[in-house]
Amino acid sequence: LERDPLMKEHEKEVRKRYGDYQDCLARMGQEGGIEKFSMGYKLFGPQVESDNTIRWLEWAPAASGLNLIGDFNQWSKPGLQFRKLEFGRWELVIGPGDDGQPLVKHGDKVKILVNGEDRI
Repeated sequence: LERDPLMKEHEKEVRKRYGDYQDCLARMGQEGGIEKFSMGYKLFGPQVESDNTIRWLEWAPAASGLNLIGDFNQWSKPGLQFRKLEFGRWELVIGPGDDGQPLVKHGDKVKILVNGEDRI
């Protein structure tokens, strides 16, 4: 603001936005820092672990519930229920099937029901 006198009239908004930016960085720090935060694609969605457990993480901050249905359960509702975590995240852990393979197979079609709704 000292370098550009024309910005002086916008000082309040600039300071607000900079404060919002600092708050966002602090929240990312709580999650392990900006680098870890930027690697979310390695955490979100279905991730198959070494024992064939599927750990599924979704971000839906306004949702009151998430459920997974699909080929794996013949599209039977309500399906598998996600557990609500902090920061708008939802987690579902699906153990392997009786055959030791992931319960949701590669190529299976699935749908996440948000707040019990079936429409998209």
